[in-house]
Amino acid sequence: MPSLTIKKLIEDARQAIKNQDYKGGYTTSLEAKKKLLKGKESLSCFREYGAELIDIFLGLADITEYKLSNTQWSLDCSFHAEEIHLAGWKTPDDTLIKINDYLGYSLNRLYRFQEAIDKYEYLISITDDTDGTMRMTAYYGIGLAYDEMGDWENSLHYYLQAERELSKVDKGVPEYNSSLAALHNNLCSLYIRIGNYETAIERGNACIGLLPTSHPNLFFPLINLGTAYLEKEVYHKALDYFQQAESVAQKNLDQQLRSLYSFIKYYHATGDIKQAKKNIQLLDNLDEEYQQWHAYLPRAYFKAAQIFFSEGNKEKSLRFIDKAIELAHAEQWKIEALNFKADMLLADKELEESLALICTIDNSIDEIRRSYKTYEYKLLLAEQAKDIYEKGIGIAHSLYKETQQAKYLQTTFYFAEKSKSILLLHEVQHQNAITSTGIPDELQKKEQDFLFRLNVLNTILRKNLTDEVKKNYQQEQFELNSEFDNFIRELEQQYPDYYQLKYNTAPVSIEVLQKHLQKGQLLVSYFIGEKRTYYFKISSHTRDMGDLGESSSLVDNISAFNKLVINIRTKPHHYQKKAYLLYEKLIAPVVKNERVTELIVCPDGEFAKLPFEALCTAEYTDTVDFHVLPYLIRNYEIRYHFSTTLWQHGLNKQYLPDKYQHDFAGFAPTYDGEISEHQNRGGYYSTYRDSNGICYELPFAKEEVRNISGLFSTKKTSIYINSQASKEAFINNSPKTKYLHVAAHGFYKEDSYIQFSSSEDKDTRLTVGDIQILRLSAFLVVLSCCNTALGQYRKGESMLALNRGFLAAGAQNVISTIFKVPDKLAAQLMTDFYQLHLNDSQHIGTALRQAKLNLIANKDVTPMAWSGYQLIGE
Repeated sequence: MPSLTIKKLIEDARQAIKNQDYKGGYTTSLEAKKKLLKGKESLSCFREYGAELIDIFLGLADITEYKLSNTQWSLDCSFHAEEIHLAGWKTPDDTLIKINDYLGYSLNRLYRFQEAIDKYEYLISITDDTDGTMRMTAYYGIGLAYDEMGDWENSLHYYLQAERELSKVDKGVPEYNSSLAALHNNLCSLYIRIGNYETAIERGNACIGLLPTSHPNLFFPLINLGTAYLEKEVYHKALDYFQQAESVAQKNLDQQLRSLYSFIKYYHATGDIKQAKKNIQLLDNLDEEYQQWHAYLPRAYFKAAQIFFSEGNKEKSLRFIDKAIELAHAEQWKIEALNFKADMLLADKELEESLALICTIDNSIDEIRRSYKTYEYKLLLAEQAKDIYEKGIGIAHSLYKETQQAKYLQTTFYFAEKSKSILLLHEVQHQNAITSTGIPDELQKKEQDFLFRLNVLNTILRKNLTDEVKKNYQQEQFELNSEFDNFIRELEQQYPDYYQLKYNTAPVSIEVLQKHLQKGQLLVSYFIGEKRTYYFKISSHTRDMGDLGESSSLVDNISAFNKLVINIRTKPHHYQKKAYLLYEKLIAPVVKNERVTELIVCPDGEFAKLPFEALCTAEYTDTVDFHVLPYLIRNYEIRYHFSTTLWQHGLNKQYLPDKYQHDFAGFAPTYDGEISEHQNRGGYYSTYRDSNGICYELPFAKEEVRNISGLFSTKKTSIYINSQASKEAFINNSPKTKYLHVAAHGFYKEDSYIQFSSSEDKDTRLTVGDIQILRLSAFLVVLSCCNTALGQYRKGESMLALNRGFLAAGAQNVISTIFKVPDKLAAQLMTDFYQLHLNDSQHIGTALRQAKLNLIANKDVTPMAWSGYQLIGE
């Protein structure tokens, strides 16, 4: 009898839908589904009626989306179809593929991007790799999700993968042209956002070439082409395309909104505010007519808010920006709208309200960072975030000066820390999490294997390859990245402790830092913004901050000073004048009224290139020699770190003796270029690599490694000299070594790397990517090479240098260099340092300082010989 009831309900539902009573058909279908799932039908009977109900729900999903423009209702219908299928079919089939396609589409439309990605990825996993059409649809859907999330690198990867899948499809298939046109259109839109307007225009024209003049989707490439020309400031072409798009627009909310938004942008850009306002009014009317959410509404209202604010109409501007914030489902758009509103409030001196919005934006930034997969886009986010944090610091600092309330000092410090090397902190936390939360060794090894293979592919793709070869490697990279993403996601689900620790990147508080600081220690952290530079100073009993003035003048002074440091012909009195000027600006305000002996410096931006120890604490009028100058190092032991949070995390590391197979491993490679007499000027070498890329020998590097090895009392030491000092030898011997020492050539122009000796596989460059794959337990890594603390500068993350890579790989302390270091004097300095540290039992920082002071005592030694070495850690 239940079967008859279900059959009758299905017939009633079909009839209601036929009579366009969609609500009645939906309600009746739900009742049939409920009875089917509760009943005791045979499997064959369940599947017969289940298949009919799935067909009805998917039909309703189509109707509610395309006829009624109700995506939420469409999604509900698809979920009902999925529930029936999961109850009656044990294995995936074409119906389940179709259901997941519907679900992915609707979830994307509703800005539930990660859920959409999950559905599309599942669809790919159950689809035969010969089914190019469906796989193309899935990759396209994932690309669209990342596009809307603002992760354009991933978006581009998936769109191009969709294009590759489509190339497998027979061009005679009816949907081929429309599918390819959709891809061209979305790639056009994406390239506009990336700023590649020429490629965007090529894609837009390719899309138009595939569509008949009467095609309902012709509107979209016309709008995109207009936008590309608008961004290029070719206004007459932009207007022409916008007008063409308007002439073919359908009478639906989507196309009308896009058209209005485009005209508002155009008239705003060309200064015709009157016309812009007319279109804003049409926009308002359209919103009232449809009363539906649309992705372009927050964008259009944001632009309207900007226009009215520029005219001084704060009331209307506030109304539109509030509507933009309310309707912004994507975090990126919400951030832009909130940031603009913060500016509006700041203009009215409403500091508290503006600061509250910056705090809200900070939460959104964290959400976006967790959703981004590619490192490059996390770096871009860090750059954008730093400007927002600078605003927050400025506001909180004003409130702190006005009220002297500690909460505002803590807020300024919090924003400064959030702007400094958060991605490095994330990498360090990932390493800690993967080794300390019970993840089995085989899974740890699998993760390392993924990273190794990806690093190899990245290295290959940096070479000059033919288009066809490059395409094949990109395909391999794409597939491997997808596998790795799935692997990490499973780890996060299976090991919640790993997930919690991995994403625990909250900045350390001032109170916690004060508990860790010893008597005599002063922690100094700098923040360099686009406009202003600030410092924070924290000791066990004091805390404060200050404004150091305009950033540009400070950066110019640092650049001029560094040129004096590395020029061995610099006269001491010229040097001292600049050194004292920077001391007065950067250090004197910090140490004033402080009785300290140790400085822990966390630089920012250009400050990371500054040898603070080489600043002078007084200005002499008489002619003096370098060896008697009043360097800052004479007063303080100085060490460095990327942020105070990373410094505090380093204090919590535990290094156990049984981890180590070697106490010391030293590496001194050999090179093809022979050293010549004219290059040697008291240990300073003017040339280290010729125009053909041949590195010159470092004659004292081998002596340096041998001498240091002899200082260790145990026999657990290894040295690798000449051809033995290969990249392979370093990678194989570094994971379980306590002291790692490399005396070699270091470079940092395009990529940061250490040049090792030639080997059979010809891979001689140790890059940051190679280092980060390692699982190090090193107490100390010494990079006695040129420029190992320099690399590509990225705003918000500082230098992407070799020292950073070793910290991310697990090293506790790293000594690296901020410029070229002379071979002979480097060997002397390093040998002396190890002697003081090992035989005199001095801490790393104390021993390094004393070794530098010993070198300074030599009359002919300039600051170039010793000030480039910096200790990060301890």
